[in-house]
Amino acid sequence: MRSLYPDSSSPLSWRTVQWATTGVVALSPIQILYAREARAYSLGLLITALSTLAFLKALQATRTRSGNPRARWILYAASLIVGIYTQLPFLLVIVTHGIFVGGHRRTQMKSWRSPTPFSRFLGNYIRSCIATLIAFSPWLYFILTYRQQIGWLNRDLSAQVLLQRWLFNLSAVLFDAQLGFRDQPLFDISVNNGDPVRLIDAPLTAIGIVTIVGLVIASIVWMMRSQPPALWLLPISWVGTVIPFAALDLLTGGQRSTIPRYFLVAYLGLAMVLGWAIAQFWENLHRQTSSGQPRLFQFIYGFASMSLIFSALSSAYHGTQSDTWWHKYSSYHSS
Repeated sequence: MRSLYPDSSSPLSWRTVQWATTGVVALSPIQILYAREARAYSLGLLITALSTLAFLKALQATRTRSGNPRARWILYAASLIVGIYTQLPFLLVIVTHGIFVGGHRRTQMKSWRSPTPFSRFLGNYIRSCIATLIAFSPWLYFILTYRQQIGWLNRDLSAQVLLQRWLFNLSAVLFDAQLGFRDQPLFDISVNNGDPVRLIDAPLTAIGIVTIVGLVIASIVWMMRSQPPALWLLPISWVGTVIPFAALDLLTGGQRSTIPRYFLVAYLGLAMVLGWAIAQFWENLHRQTSSGQPRLFQFIYGFASMSLIFSALSSAYHGTQSDTWWHKYSSYHSS
C-alpha cells in the first residue's frame, strides 16, 4: 500500500512493520493449527496475499499510467479465478478489494497531485469480477442447483455461548485458550446451546483471553484513529468479514461466525494491524531510549513483548505436539 502513496510521510519504518507482521503470522497459533491440515487453508492465504499484491500493483499502474496497467489487471483477474477455484471463502477477499476501491474516492491522500479518476479503478475492478464470474459459472451452476443445507451451521446458540466462542477465536491470533482446558475441547458444534467448557471456570485463562482481545481492539482503534483510511481500510475490511455472519447468527440463529477456518483472512488482517501496532511501539521505545527517557516504559514494553512471544510459542508448541486439538470440534479425537 505504501507504493500507492509514495509521498506520504510516516515516522514508522515500513521494514519494521513488515517484519513485525511476518512475526505475528509466523507465531500465530491459529495459523499454525490450520497450516497442519491437509486442506487448502495455507494455499488460500497465499493466493489471498498474491492476489492483493496484484490488485495493489494494478491500482498503482493505473494511477501512474506506467507498467502496462492492462496486463496488471489481467494478472489480477487471473488471480481471482485461481482464488475462487481454490476456496469459496475467497469471495470475501474479492468483496474487500471492492470495498477498498469504493473507499478510494474518500481515501485519496492530499499528496496525490493528479489523482486517477475513480471510474477507471472501478471499471477495471468490475471487469475483473465479471471475468471471474464467467470462469466460475460452471461450478456456480452446480453449487446453486445441488446445494444442500449443512445442519450444524444452523444450530441455535445462546448469546453467551456465541460471545465465549468469539473471545476464543479472537484471542487465537496470539493465544490458544485450549492451554487452559487441556484435554477438554473448547467447542462442540454438534449440539445445541452447549460447549464442553465455560470460560468462567478458568479465571487465569479468562484473564489471558480478555487481555489479548483488549490488545487487539485497542490496536484496531489506534490504527484507525492515527492513520489515513487508505492505509487501514484493506486490513480492517479483512477483519470485518466476520461481522455480517456474527450479526446473522445473533439475529436468526446459527454458528457460522464461530468457525474460524472460514475467516482465516480475518486473522491475516489482524496480523497486519498488530504488526503495525508492534512496530509503532518499537519505534517509540527506540526514540525514548535515544532521548534518555525513564526506563519504566522500556521495562513494561519489554515484559509485555516477552509475554506475548511466550504465549504464542507455548500455544503453538502444545497445539502441534498434541494428537488432537480444539479445531477438530465434534470430531475431537479424529486426527
